[in-house]
Amino acid sequence: MLFRSSAAGTGAAAVQPPEQGDWCRAWLDAWNGFWFAPADPLPLAMVRIAAGVLLAWTSVVWLLDATVELVAERGFHGVGIAEIGAAAGVSGAAIYRHFATKDDLLVAVFERVVDELLAGADRAIATPDSDALHTLRALVDAHVRFALDERKVIAIYDQEAHTLPAPQRRRVRRQQARYAALWVPVVGAVHPDWSEERCAVAVHAAFGLMNSV
Repeated sequence: MLFRSSAAGTGAAAVQPPEQGDWCRAWLDAWNGFWFAPADPLPLAMVRIAAGVLLAWTSVVWLLDATVELVAERGFHGVGIAEIGAAAGVSGAAIYRHFATKDDLLVAVFERVVDELLAGADRAIATPDSDALHTLRALVDAHVRFALDERKVIAIYDQEAHTLPAPQRRRVRRQQARYAALWVPVVGAVHPDWSEERCAVAVHAAFGLMNSV
């Protein structure tokens, strides 16, 4: 199992999103001034589209961050989706434009950190002129950084993943399996006498050990 740890973050800090409108308008003004000459301003429709995309992306980030903080503090079933939205500065109606259910929010939290793990693993494996042992060390370093940075998410996974509906649980596990699959051939190259099954067992054992730091 990818997320497995007895360590849990304590003391959830309040999520304080910035005022969306002010900084978004300032960002768009600066962007417009940089890329377009004063005589050729960015069309208003394009400004509105860019603002909408930017606000949608930041709203999702704030929602996921608020979910981590509140669920780590009170448990998944102790937090309502409206409370998550309030902590993120996102209205109830806006939440449902991004996530159909609270379960989908939790899945997105897990998928976000696994996406980061996958990106780190891809970088480690793609390093040129790297032997298998060096690559394995880079994979370990990246995962340990994840375990230290994402203690709350690891704890939430331990406590709440089993409560997800089966389709969402399978979705998370498929993504975890993709990450583990990147490790197995590297371990096999370091230990050529090991079977693929033994390498896979060693990889998951390593995940459990690193996630408990």
